[in-house]
Amino acid sequence: MPLPSLGAAEATLRDLRLVDDALGRLHEAFSALEEQAGQAEARLALLKSGRPAPTDAAISAARRDRDIAWSALRPLALGERGRRDGDVESVVNLDRALVAADQLADERQVETQRLAELAQAERDLADLAVRQDAARKRLAEATAQHGAVLRDWSGLWALSGLQLSADDRALALLREVESIRQARDQLRQEAAQAAAQRDSIAFERAETDRLRAQLDLPALGEAPLRMADLRDAIAVAEARFLKARDHERDLRQLDEGQVDLAAREQAAAAVLAGLVAEADEVFPRLAIRAEASAGEARAAIDLWRDALQLCVKLEMAERRIAGIERDRDQFASRVAALLEELGAAAEDDPFAAARQLRGRLDRSRQLRSRADAVDEAVEARRRALAVAAEALEAAEAAMAELLAAAGCADEAMLAPLLDRLDQAEIRAGRIAEARERLAGLGDGRSEDEIRAAIDGRDDAGLAMAAAETEAAHAEARIARDAAIESDTQARSALAALDGREGAAAAAQDEQDAVAEIAEAVERFSRDHVAARLLSAAIERYRAEHQNPIVERASTAFQMLTDGQWSGIGIDYDEDPPRLAAMRDGGHFSPETLSEGTRDQLFLALRIAAIEEHARRASPLPFIADDLFITFDEKRTAAGFRLLAELGAVTQVIVFSHHLHVAEQAVAVLGKQAAVIEL
Repeated sequence: MPLPSLGAAEATLRDLRLVDDALGRLHEAFSALEEQAGQAEARLALLKSGRPAPTDAAISAARRDRDIAWSALRPLALGERGRRDGDVESVVNLDRALVAADQLADERQVETQRLAELAQAERDLADLAVRQDAARKRLAEATAQHGAVLRDWSGLWALSGLQLSADDRALALLREVESIRQARDQLRQEAAQAAAQRDSIAFERAETDRLRAQLDLPALGEAPLRMADLRDAIAVAEARFLKARDHERDLRQLDEGQVDLAAREQAAAAVLAGLVAEADEVFPRLAIRAEASAGEARAAIDLWRDALQLCVKLEMAERRIAGIERDRDQFASRVAALLEELGAAAEDDPFAAARQLRGRLDRSRQLRSRADAVDEAVEARRRALAVAAEALEAAEAAMAELLAAAGCADEAMLAPLLDRLDQAEIRAGRIAEARERLAGLGDGRSEDEIRAAIDGRDDAGLAMAAAETEAAHAEARIARDAAIESDTQARSALAALDGREGAAAAAQDEQDAVAEIAEAVERFSRDHVAARLLSAAIERYRAEHQNPIVERASTAFQMLTDGQWSGIGIDYDEDPPRLAAMRDGGHFSPETLSEGTRDQLFLALRIAAIEEHARRASPLPFIADDLFITFDEKRTAAGFRLLAELGAVTQVIVFSHHLHVAEQAVAVLGKQAAVIEL
């Protein structure tokens, strides 16, 4: 019976399950959309059932009633007439008119909000309808795909004539059939192996008979194989063979050893004669006695090797000094050419001339910056004057409207009215503050309850109780401060006692350390004083003739690292010489630095190069993106201070998506930093 393969059936069943899962999720999503659509329709119906908004006519009528009520009270408020009997009713009418106008405005605002929510609900309902249509299409596609996979499953079983459901039982049937097939194939392989083993046994019996005949053993015929006889005979023959082979090897080794010994003896005699001749020739040149022992000669040769190394180091130092002098001459020629180009008098010291030119250029740039700043200030003053003129015109117009509303002929008549209004506002504020303090001190009691509690008590008794309470509070504060001071003194005394316990041991350790240091310094001075003196002279020459860019970068790097690194220098011990960070008198290559320190080193070099270029040409803006991503807070602040110095030469723009970087810039630079959020 032709059955489908297990792999094809598993793949088809896996596809069917994936389609079933997708179909289930689509049904759930469609149900959720239907539920959302029902909720949106209910909300739309609720919004449509709202009351209509107030009309413009109703709002105008309410405003007219408010204005009429205010017109009756306005002369009284402005002090133009005295109080009348009908003023109380006018105040009530004004209050009602204000409440009615505010209520209409609130209803208008609520209705506007309702209409906006109604429009949003209609848009949401339309969006849900579109999403439902899309979900129906996806559901139809998934249903069609499910039918196609079921047809593929039925097609797999069509040749076998079986109609099995698409589940794990069909796969179990196929696995069982596959295991039966494998067992059948295994039985066939075992039968073939048995036949091959029978043929192999027949061949081995024939070979065994032949071997027994060669070893003078009787033939076995049909008797069972006896391998013990063969093993014993073979062992005897093998022992004889091994013994003869070992004897032959020993004879050959003796012959070879005798020849090799004679050759070594001749070679040793020749080497000894050559060494004696070489020693007779070399020892007088090296001031070594001819009768010196081997140890004495070896020690003298080691001393000559050390002398050669010192000569090599001296040659390297001279070559480096020559390179430094060559760089100095090139720098001097460049400075002389620049002085000649500018028409300035030549200087004997090129470094002094370079510093003088740099100062002149800095002063000219500062003067140009000041001129630009003055022009900008003048333009700003002009704009401010125009704005002030416009503000004056607006103020005069507002004053005219205020005088007309107050019914005053001029500003002098308006001043007393404004004074009275200010005094009334001040009194109202004082009353509000007093009530707030009263509410805070009343422990949740109302103003009426407090008034009832103090009713009948004179002001002198209340003042005396307040003074007693304040005195008790002051005594409590003094006692608290005395307790804190006593605790601090006790802690200081305890720390002093703890510090004195290990004083003797520390003094002994100090003496031992001093002795060890003295011994080490004596050895160090005796062995390396010459090399240190030469190194000091070289370093002093380098410091006096350092490149201006390296000098500026060194200062910037020290600022960026908050003084943890002393600067940047050139490590002449490398071949070729390389820039390096300096700390505690040592040079550290950029590869040995951390990522943040390395970024600060490169930033210092970049800023120094930009400043040097700005002295020779028109500067371009300096734009940086996430410059301080590897900086901590202290070094970020130092970086902004360095960028502020660069800002005196050219414009500096720093992009960052970190808010704390902008806050740090404002904290460090203040008004010099302009923060723009994109």
